[in-house]
This record gives sequence, structure tokens and C-alpha cells, in this order.
Amino acid sequence: MFPGAICRLQDQGTVALTIDDGPSASTTELLDALDAQGLTATFFLSGEAVLKHPSTARAIVTRGHGIASHGFAHEDLAWKDRSQVEADLAKSVAVIEDATGRSPRHYRPPYGRLRPAHRDVPASYACALVLWSSMPGDFHLSVPVDVLLQRIRRVRGGEIVVLHDHAHGARRTTACIEALADLIRRNGLRSVAL
Repeated sequence: MFPGAICRLQDQGTVALTIDDGPSASTTELLDALDAQGLTATFFLSGEAVLKHPSTARAIVTRGHGIASHGFAHEDLAWKDRSQVEADLAKSVAVIEDATGRSPRHYRPPYGRLRPAHRDVPASYACALVLWSSMPGDFHLSVPVDVLLQRIRRVRGGEIVVLHDHAHGARRTTACIEALADLIRRNGLRSVAL
């Protein structure tokens, strides 16, 4: 559906952990878990969330993780016209740059949805369109943690894994981070930021 979108890594010896929707009140807990496990991640930040937690957005960069845009308002852009998609992305890029001092180089539309005719919009803002190859579902509170961990155990080299930064699910996401770190170590893989 999105020719040219990045869904997997070329290097089969690596795994890219991405974390959507933050920053939030639980981001520091996720950063601590990443540090404890020696993992690097790319945080796909929501512009609205960055406005609420600008110092946390800066901490993501300071602690050595990548930043990317997840749009501004976290709305389903598949239902928006081109000018609305452009405005949402432009606003998110500006807010992220202002808070972190860095320009995002990657963009993931909320829900992974974007009209095919708009797939070129991220390039206008020097962003590559990034989706994923593995989404365990840590944001679904109805999914038991043991099921999430089973899904993590299926991750293979070259995958882009997406987790979520939600205050209500921080413990679930932290458990996924720990399981992913264990899988990476056992399989001789490397954690990379995009």
C-alpha cells in the first residue's frame, strides 16, 4: 500500500525498537528500562504530547535515543485531505524541533494509516515514511502480558518492533522491553535506532 515505506531493516542482524505516542508521564520509566537493558529505541513523538512534556522529549535525546514524528494530534489521517496532513506533520516537526533541538528524520502516521496519494508528504519534510513489521499490542489492556511476551519471542532479525508510551500501560511495555532485550541477546542481534 505504501511503496517506499520502511517496514523492515536491511540488516538481518539488527532489531529496531520504536515507541509511539509519547512523551507521557511514563516515558522516564521506559527510558530507565531501556537503559537497564542496554537497548536503543526511536520514539515516534506526538506533537501534542511534546507540548505537554517538553523536558521529557529532551530527555529522550539526551539519553541517546532517536526521535521521529508521529504527527501532531494523533488523528486518523486516512480521512483527511492533503492540506490537513501537511499541516499536522508540519506542526509536529516544528514542535519536536523546538523541544529537542533535533529535526525528526522519520514519520509514522497515527494508526499507520495515510491515503496512498499522500505517501509523498513526509518527504516534503525530509522524513522517511516508517511503518513496522511487529506490533505485539501492548496498548491493548485486554491482551494478557504472557501473550505479549509470546509475541515478542517471535521477533526476528531485521524487524521494526512498535511499542507504545501510555501511562496506563507502562508496566506492560516495560515487560515487553525486557523480553525483547533477552531475545536480542540470546540471538546475537543488535538493537538499533532508526
